[in-house]
Amino acid sequence: MAGTANAATEIAREHDEIATLVTRVMSLGRGGERTSLLHELCARFMIHAQAEERHVYPTLRRLLPEGACIADTQHRADRGVARIVARVENSTAAGPDSEELVARLLDGIRGHVARQDALLLPALIEVCPIDEIDHLGEQLRLGLRMAKDAAVRAGMRACEQAESSDTPSADAEAEPYRSGFRALLRHIARTEAHSAATA
Repeated sequence: MAGTANAATEIAREHDEIATLVTRVMSLGRGGERTSLLHELCARFMIHAQAEERHVYPTLRRLLPEGACIADTQHRADRGVARIVARVENSTAAGPDSEELVARLLDGIRGHVARQDALLLPALIEVCPIDEIDHLGEQLRLGLRMAKDAAVRAGMRACEQAESSDTPSADAEAEPYRSGFRALLRHIARTEAHSAATA
């Protein structure tokens, strides 16, 4: 079913990129480089999960008898990871619970990828009509691109603010990434609230 690969391939590609970030984080010890990479990983996961929530899960609920169960299970797991993301975003690299938080974050993200590769992607390929899965792939690519562009703009603004500040942070190397990620979280929250209001 070559024509049904678009949306599934888009998700699989995202999973590969996120898994690569996880591997890079795991290869580093504490320090500014890992802290910056963690915030990049958090942002990528939140963008990815939001796009799936908006475009993929409704399709599963509509087309698959057990789709609601699959989507609800994944939604709950993603919300759990999002709570860890918020704690990572507010923690410091030297905090007493930082290593536990990092381990929980990585486990949660790897679990997301494993569950979707085992359940969601095969189900999507099996039940989604060719035209619809092609259209879904286009929606995913557009949604991911827009969210990533917003993250880049937020990060650039944060870097400009950090460069103009006369008071360096105790974690100065990672602060632009952390500030940019806070802006990204606010963007995601506003987008989700708008979607809920117009649904």
